[in-house]
Amino acid sequence: MSKQKQKQRKFLETCFDHYFAKKEKRIPRCIHYEKCGGCSLQNIKYEDQLDAKLHAFRKLIAHDHADCLFDKVRIDMIPSPHEYQYRQKMSFVFANNRAGLREKGTNRFVTELSECPIARSRSIQAFLRAKTLAREFNLQPYSYRKQEGYLRYFVSRETRAGEVLLSLLTFSTDHSQEIESIAKTILSEKSADSVYWQVQPSLSDVSFGKPVMYWGKPYIYETILDLTFHICPDTFFQANTDIAEIAFQKIIDWGEYPDYALDLYCGTSVIGILLSEYAGFVDGVESMPENIELAHKNLNHNAINNVRIYKDTVERFLKFYDGTPEYIVLNPPRIGIGEETAEKICLLNARKLAYLSCNPLTLLDDIKILSKRYAVHECYVFDMFPNTKHFETLVLLAAKLF
Repeated sequence: MSKQKQKQRKFLETCFDHYFAKKEKRIPRCIHYEKCGGCSLQNIKYEDQLDAKLHAFRKLIAHDHADCLFDKVRIDMIPSPHEYQYRQKMSFVFANNRAGLREKGTNRFVTELSECPIARSRSIQAFLRAKTLAREFNLQPYSYRKQEGYLRYFVSRETRAGEVLLSLLTFSTDHSQEIESIAKTILSEKSADSVYWQVQPSLSDVSFGKPVMYWGKPYIYETILDLTFHICPDTFFQANTDIAEIAFQKIIDWGEYPDYALDLYCGTSVIGILLSEYAGFVDGVESMPENIELAHKNLNHNAINNVRIYKDTVERFLKFYDGTPEYIVLNPPRIGIGEETAEKICLLNARKLAYLSCNPLTLLDDIKILSKRYAVHECYVFDMFPNTKHFETLVLLAAKLF
């Protein structure tokens, strides 16, 4: 992270701290709140959390000298339909003989969890049962300090319909019988519908790896705006499905039935498929093979024939792209789209853009460049992660008239 981004992040933290210093506190719902780093705002009333996020984003706009881009725009705060049990995915670490989430302010220690109010109910129960079984089989936790051990993460995913996929991430392919016993027990007890075994032999602290085997269902399914999407261990899917659905609807509405749309950083093509019902044709661009594979399954499952997926990075794709999209949807990772991509998008002369961002710092950098060709018309702050300081922002832009 650059020094400028560090300063911006520090400024954002200061905005929150100053705002909450004047607010009345409440009793946290979770018994682990004081130690666990999974949530930082459970002691703040929900309406104050929403006000703080909107306040922080506005302050960041002013601090980043982007006032002129938003001066005629109303910025709306969209609350999560659920303050608790909203997370579709949870990554529980197994280290230092503890299974749970990192402690506040450090990656060195883990808080042993017996509950987690932000996780969906069946998902947390699958994790709790799995960690008990892992200890019964004497599977050793992985030590990131000593770089030794075996079991690294329990990753649980739960759809709104209650389907659960549990992934066990290990350092090696050892203890296959024990892993299979855990998986079959979890399934027989109906704690989960699918159990995956993944392996990550690198020294990096990541919660994903190469699938070795699965038991039960190969996928679980989430329904968004009446269409159905596959979910598996390593592919991207929005953490808060309820509020993501609201954001997706706004993206669809802003497009106004384009003949041709471009869906950049399309992931498993959720937005592209939803948009396809209102567009003549949609091209999606995605670089991760796992996402592309699932995107094609989603297309086939929903009988979509007007969406095409390109396997490429957005940067490389745009270097050779000569299409004329009416509508462009951007949903990049935290690093944003960057100057080169933003400049290229300006040259495409699309009528409208939709930019959904999980990082307000890079969003504002990108909007400054896009403003050469586009004006901000609508802006929404989505509380994608209640009880934390994180939020997502959707900016809807239209081409300027010259």
